[in-house]
Amino acid sequence: MEILQDTEQNATETESSVEEKNIKPIYRGEWATQLNNGDLLPVGGSLFSDELTLKMELDFDKFDNELLTLAPESVKKKFERNRESIESSLEAIDSDLDPYLFFLCYAMQQTAFKLLEVQEEDTDYFSRQIDFSNKRTKKLSDTKGNAACAEIAALGQYLLQRAGLKSTYVGGITMRDPKDTSEYPEPHSFLLIDNPNNNGTLIFDISRPFSNKSPRILKTEVPLTYELLEGKQDLLVRGDDIFGGTSLWYGVGKPVAGGHKTISDERINN
Repeated sequence: MEILQDTEQNATETESSVEEKNIKPIYRGEWATQLNNGDLLPVGGSLFSDELTLKMELDFDKFDNELLTLAPESVKKKFERNRESIESSLEAIDSDLDPYLFFLCYAMQQTAFKLLEVQEEDTDYFSRQIDFSNKRTKKLSDTKGNAACAEIAALGQYLLQRAGLKSTYVGGITMRDPKDTSEYPEPHSFLLIDNPNNNGTLIFDISRPFSNKSPRILKTEVPLTYELLEGKQDLLVRGDDIFGGTSLWYGVGKPVAGGHKTISDERINN
């Protein structure tokens, strides 16, 4: 019996250490290289505290019966049937984005929205906070019909992983203009994907597709890495939309207006 208890304890410690390794804290957020079934993902807290006290249990297994066609081989077959139109669309905007990567983002975005029954209207932030606060820990599957960016991004990473593409979940903030002193940052979760063309990174803003349902994918001005954000309380990196015409900023920072630091500011100061 003692040996069994030791084995169970070691297994629990191993699982805990793996989760800690995969999910790392950044300022008022988290950086997760892999999310697994049963993980507790911090998703929010008080505006007056840096600690994320609200957590979501990732019960991915509740969706598995609906994901039997997401094996890499099946996904690639679907891509081949649509390859020509995807390549033509990317060529039309002079984009060097890998066509298969674009297809994966589009397909997994559509799947996540369907599984979580995402509504056209934005989820109300404060009602969601109250809903989570009442339970403290809520299951991902319980957010159907009321899912926000954290839930969509978490499921999106799991879907991409099943389809054979590695991505990183980031819980941080986003802004349209960091120098606009009247703009408040928006708490936001998104996915990061390595850009195979230039050793950079791509932001896959999975919860905010365009009106035509095309995925919002942005090239970062510098590689957005954990090391870049680690220990920082205010730092944003610009992302340029692959379709052109739009730039947004992503990173970490306090949820207050008044202007926020960008990577360009840091370069000047250094």
